[in-house]
Amino acid sequence: MLTDDEIIVSQTSPPLVHSSTGKKISLTYINKKEARRLGLSGEVGEIINDYRTSSKQVVSAILLKNISGIKSLNLRYSYRVRPPADYDIQLFIDRDKQLEMVDLSASGIKFSHRQEQKLEVDQKIILSLVIRGKEYVPDARVIRKEKGNKIGSKQFEFVVAQFVGFDKKLEDDLAREVREIDRYLRFHGVT
Repeated sequence: MLTDDEIIVSQTSPPLVHSSTGKKISLTYINKKEARRLGLSGEVGEIINDYRTSSKQVVSAILLKNISGIKSLNLRYSYRVRPPADYDIQLFIDRDKQLEMVDLSASGIKFSHRQEQKLEVDQKIILSLVIRGKEYVPDARVIRKEKGNKIGSKQFEFVVAQFVGFDKKLEDDLAREVREIDRYLRFHGVT
């Protein structure tokens, strides 16, 4: 009988071994409807070699104990670069409000703004990214916010957003642009 803080999950590949009992692990999955990664963590309570899923099927499974609640996770998928100030790149929200870019990857972006526009975690936003004259318009979802410094009467905020719902070509184009920025940084001795 399972308690509220236990769950049985399918055995991993490669499989966990009995010496993993008592160790903490994280389990993640993609919620395709919301285009985000969710996960939970727990302690390996037992490796079950003969877990019955139906009257005809027996599989290997893992009992996780002391599980945490399901929460949104941010796992980096792509290499990030910090474009230098003299690089030909601009970032806009709503096509007309310019933002200060902190870093960029093929799957997301970090920027700062003066909090003139209220942004919330999980909010979907449309960005316009112009790199060397070419415009990219990825949809994004805010995954994290951090308070920045107050300069004069303006409070700055750092925002991390993950690109969502875009095609493979756009992802490949952005990955190519990230590599170009990285080459530029290496050529000019910026690290």
